Amino acid sequence: MKLGFIGMGAMGSAIASGALQAGFIKAADLFFTDGAPGKNRLATEFGATQLADNEQLLEKVDAVLIAVKPKHIGSVLAEVKPLLGNKLLISIAGGVPLASLEGDLKSGARVIRVMPNINALVGASMSAVCAGENAIEADKEFVLDLFNSVGHAIELEETLFGAFTALAGCAPAWAFTFVEALAKAGVAAGLTKTQAVESATQMLLGSALMLQDGLSKGQHPGQLVDAVSSPGGSTIAGLLAGEDAGFSAAVVRMVEGAMAQDAKAAKS
Repeated sequence: MKLGFIGMGAMGSAIASGALQAGFIKAADLFFTDGAPGKNRLATEFGATQLADNEQLLEKVDAVLIAVKPKHIGSVLAEVKPLLGNKLLISIAGGVPLASLEGDLKSGARVIRVMPNINALVGASMSAVCAGENAIEADKEFVLDLFNSVGHAIELEETLFGAFTALAGCAPAWAFTFVEALAKAGVAAGLTKTQAVESATQMLLGSALMLQDGLSKGQHPGQLVDAVSSPGGSTIAGLLAGEDAGFSAAVVRMVEGAMAQDAKAAKS
């Protein structure tokens, strides 16, 4: 299948380059439009084809992935509407529901909505996929395989996209904030900033791998917490101090706040 990208910012570039490096798609089958002719690494390093405009792109591809900011999605859909035909359209625009996407296209359009996250930049995205009413099974399989090539993808009901956006889409920023807070505490305790950030980052990476391994064995995260928390030890003392400061409640409020904003965006 020949795949086209409209929008080649950080996320679009991450998905395209990741799919190429994973061998999911050949450079000869990947096309894109971008505002900087001849300068995009997809063309210079991977050999993908950069085209001058979206009309040329849609003449060559079987599926098109729209990777523009949500505020630009309406104008892009208006441009591609008369050109799309029976081609598959994939959108990663946050907060833009399938009903809105399909409503801006001709009747019968095959549309799939995806919510990836910034970790696609390192081939470790967590993505949710939801197919529109006219998408066929082969469309879903293609999109799931595409996003599995840059991390892990699951099929999810669109009604749960708000919760997923908070947990997987927004939470990387919260994880970065957590590391920064740990680093500040480390510096206060005498570590250099570099030592503190490196230590906290490796801790988070290793902990994520532990969680992933535990998930494959049916372990709950709480079981891993218990495994680290020796009776009367420093870990349980820190956990209790965190709960006194409202750590878990703050995380819940962060998720709720992100979900509220996502719902607001979907209505605008």
